[in-house]
Amino acid sequence: MTLFVAFLITLPWLGLWVDWIGFLFRQPMMIRISLPIGPWWFRLPIALGLLIPRRSYLSGLAVVVAMPSLYLSTLTILIAPLFLFLQERRGSVAVRAADISA
Repeated sequence: MTLFVAFLITLPWLGLWVDWIGFLFRQPMMIRISLPIGPWWFRLPIALGLLIPRRSYLSGLAVVVAMPSLYLSTLTILIAPLFLFLQERRGSVAVRAADISA
């Protein structure tokens, strides 16, 4: 339903979507101050694949992978997936410890 409403709102400016996609494809593969991690169109399927397991830390990592350009200053975004991964690991260790002691 939400996607339908969003589509209806953008319907008068539908041509801008084509312009936006064209703009993305015209971008240089590497911006001088960005990290060399590959073009966005190569990383986007990888990011979508990271969403399949539906783990919180993989979703956070998918955000980082899907970013059009990654700079040294934006590496702080990796803190969120790392925190979620460690939190999930700590929770699974606590569950296993409770199972062993029971």
